[in-house]
Amino acid sequence: MSVRQSAVVFAASCLTVASLASAATFTFQDGVGGYDGTQDLAVFGGGDSQKNTGADISYNVGYGGKALIRFDNLGVLAGATIQSATLTLYTSSNSYGTNPLDAATHPVSVYQMKDANVGWQQGTGHYDDSADPGEACYDFLSYNTIPWAEPVSVQNWTTEGVATSLDTQTFTYLTDGLPVTFTLPVSLVTQWVNGTNPGLIIDSSEYYSGVQFQSSEFSTISGRPLLTIEATPVPEPASMALLGVLGLGGLIGRRRRA
Repeated sequence: MSVRQSAVVFAASCLTVASLASAATFTFQDGVGGYDGTQDLAVFGGGDSQKNTGADISYNVGYGGKALIRFDNLGVLAGATIQSATLTLYTSSNSYGTNPLDAATHPVSVYQMKDANVGWQQGTGHYDDSADPGEACYDFLSYNTIPWAEPVSVQNWTTEGVATSLDTQTFTYLTDGLPVTFTLPVSLVTQWVNGTNPGLIIDSSEYYSGVQFQSSEFSTISGRPLLTIEATPVPEPASMALLGVLGLGGLIGRRRRA
């Protein structure tokens, strides 16, 4: 075998092994495939600033409320090459305020949480419950000992340090369960997979016409928040070993012909 033929065989071998680690779709939704890593709740200002809603089946965005959401346990993708990512939320009519199921258009935006806000826990409360120690609420990352990261917490986007929305979707919905999908930056999701993951903030500019979304506690699994990631995972050790064997074979062929 000529040097050129050896190089062709080696290149073909690399392509064969690479195909074993081609891009794939990974979905993270509580209750699917054993996944149970979603943290989400709504936070409210004013007189409701110490309440925890981690056990509610839905949360209000707008009408004075903001939703926090984080997908933990993404280690299966550690070291992977993330190609795209989306967050899908599903509408609900279980509203605390004005019923949002009307013909109006509703803008909803996704914001990046500051890295320093990592570690918050959704808790086990409902809208009428005060936060227990360690749970997140409007004023505290961990009630009532750790405030949200300075300069301010999730209350004020202009000084949050991540004031520009990652994505905004404007939609009209007349039924429960309408999917609303937001595109997430590849760089941010790569950070979540390999390091710090403080999560996202969901907000709407419509203070008096809030939009309600189903939470990770929603009774129907298919209606819970969904994180979808397209990624090329790290090759399995067996695949890497095969690549080494095939490469060595090509080099031996070259040496015998030399």
